[in-house]
Amino acid sequence: MKSEFIALDKAGEEVEWLRNFLEDILYWPKPVAPVCIHCDSQAAIGKAGSIMYNGKSHHIQRRHNIVRELLSHGIITVDYVKSKDNVSDPLIKGLSREGVERTSKGMGLRPRTSQHGAGHVLVFPSYNGFFEKPGLFLDQMFVRKCYRGMRLGKLLFSTVAMQAEKMGMGMVDWLVADWNEETINFYEKMGAHYIPEYRLCKLYGDKLQAFGNKID
Repeated sequence: MKSEFIALDKAGEEVEWLRNFLEDILYWPKPVAPVCIHCDSQAAIGKAGSIMYNGKSHHIQRRHNIVRELLSHGIITVDYVKSKDNVSDPLIKGLSREGVERTSKGMGLRPRTSQHGAGHVLVFPSYNGFFEKPGLFLDQMFVRKCYRGMRLGKLLFSTVAMQAEKMGMGMVDWLVADWNEETINFYEKMGAHYIPEYRLCKLYGDKLQAFGNKID
């Protein structure tokens, strides 16, 4: 039970940090709802909600107080989930193919439809103090060589822009090499604003909405 309890404590610390971050975002809906943590150890959940200690619990007493404080202030809730339904299993143990498919579906991941994908895009949430809005930072975009020239890159960009609009994001940012004039011209034609001193491209406002609607 000790390892599960410490894991619950660490998850609670991450949730507390995330809630404090969201509270500082001006346009984020307030109040921030409690975050539910799933735990597959009924003993750890019972220990978190109990005010009693036994002789074996002193070595985790400090962590126990932290989890109880988060629970009492409504920052977190803790729900029991059966081990077989725990979507975090792939991160800590080997699973059968069926188990991987089941937990991946639970995480919202889609299985591959072919051995090699045509490409991928990787984005992260960001925040812009000037616009006072959250956004998406486009970190990577790749299209396999055999699929280039089929407008898949533009499709990926449009999908990111559309997703940003759906999530209420104010912009999409990405970096570009300052020597790559051809690519910079392409981005500017699609409506992006290029900031040379930062090597940054920014798609926002009506241009973001318009480009997100170009999926065809």
